Amino acid sequence: LGPPSDEPLPADNAAPVGTLPPSPEVLSPIELEVLVRVAAGIRTVDIASELRRSPKTIEKHRTRILLKLALHNVAQVAVYAVHYGLVDAETVLRDRTPRAR
Repeated sequence: LGPPSDEPLPADNAAPVGTLPPSPEVLSPIELEVLVRVAAGIRTVDIASELRRSPKTIEKHRTRILLKLALHNVAQVAVYAVHYGLVDAETVLRDRTPRAR
């Protein structure tokens, strides 16, 4: 062990600090479809309906996506998808902007 460092430590399943998540090529075609829809703000039940899968299957895909890409939440999925050009920022922002009641 060396001297203490001021570098933050990564979370258990996260990529090392300062590194980018893997490219979308690590995802299966169905995982990529799910990622795009999650990033666009589509609910799990609606994704399941669109892709003709059960909601439980979509949840499993979501979990695998987070693990493969070392992401932790939907906001990170949205940023990732915009970064790689899988969805445009307007779509992400439009679907998450609070609407007046």
